[in-house]
Amino acid sequence: MPTATGLLLSSVFGTTVRILQTSMSGSPAKLSSKLMGYGLTIGSSVGVYLLLIDPTLENNRKLFNKRLALLREQREKKAEFYDFQPAKKELPYKRGAVFGLLDRLGAKYQ
Repeated sequence: MPTATGLLLSSVFGTTVRILQTSMSGSPAKLSSKLMGYGLTIGSSVGVYLLLIDPTLENNRKLFNKRLALLREQREKKAEFYDFQPAKKELPYKRGAVFGLLDRLGAKYQ
């Protein structure tokens, strides 16, 4: 959908191009040819915006939103994959004979 900013910028671009053209080649003598030249240049720049630039921007916006939705889905699936409680092995507390002896001997100093 064409935006007001896009139309305004393309009109300004067309005006700038026409000013550059007339300054390089010399200004036409009649006012009617000046207005017609500005009208054609501005019209062609607005036409390029409406026919080429705006549809391309819309297509890119749709592709971007589609890819963003796919990325969000992938991240949700990945988050669901890693959303679990880690399994812990519950083993009885066993220590070796040496450490058991040290625990008994050192218990009175704790």
